[in-house]
Amino acid sequence: MIPRPTTVLLPAEHWPVLNLGELWRHRDLLWMLTWRGIHVRYKQSVIGAGWAILQPLGLMVVFSVFFGLIVKIPSDGIAYPLFVYTALTLWQFMARAVQEGAGAVALNPHLVSKIYFPRWYLPLAAILAAAVDLAASFLALAVMLLIYGVLPGPGIIVLPLVFVLMLATAIGCCGFLAAMWAIYRDVAHVLPFLLQIWMFCTPVIYPTSLVPEAWHWVYALNPMVTAVDALRWALLGGIPPSAAMVASSTTVALLLLVFGYRWFRKREGVMPDVV
Repeated sequence: MIPRPTTVLLPAEHWPVLNLGELWRHRDLLWMLTWRGIHVRYKQSVIGAGWAILQPLGLMVVFSVFFGLIVKIPSDGIAYPLFVYTALTLWQFMARAVQEGAGAVALNPHLVSKIYFPRWYLPLAAILAAAVDLAASFLALAVMLLIYGVLPGPGIIVLPLVFVLMLATAIGCCGFLAAMWAIYRDVAHVLPFLLQIWMFCTPVIYPTSLVPEAWHWVYALNPMVTAVDALRWALLGGIPPSAAMVASSTTVALLLLVFGYRWFRKREGVMPDVV
């Protein structure tokens, strides 16, 4: 009888190294988990992926009535519905990615405790599934740009950088929160509250110009601030984020990415025992 190979799993080192070879070998699993996340979300749904468009549209209508017409919050010369919906496309992605990515380990005990695979794929698959909804939201945003007769300028070339900034932030947050949720179930209760606070700390319903300019770099310690402002500037001709804001957001996003990955990997070994 040919002996079966033995695989020895060791705990992560003090500074876990991203094993790209292992991730590549299991890449089919990532796509399967992503597809499962999309399928489960819209299973037995009449509208299906249309909810990715209707949800931000519904919020846009509510915000436009209460904050645009009644409170009359300024929007830097941009039509308020378009001003809000542009930000909501990014915010809905971030909120959904963080919410589902944070629970990806704790809510899949049958996978985590039965077999070995790169568990980092669980929050990553949740983020990729949310990115599909983001793509659908951008289709609706393109239609709104046509309706309002807005033509994006040369700033549209920064869109890939906006997405990279958001992905780094989402991956870092999900890595940290997924490890915490697997060990402490309190995260499930506090996370929705934290996401609501995060939204109001992001210029979704109001412009960054309402914040004193001297504090813009502090405000931009929230990477979503620069992401939203950069998207509005790229598509709507709004006020671009300053260099200090870009530096603040980029630094925080990179720190979150490194810290979130390290935190997740250091606690990966105990996950099968606690989920």
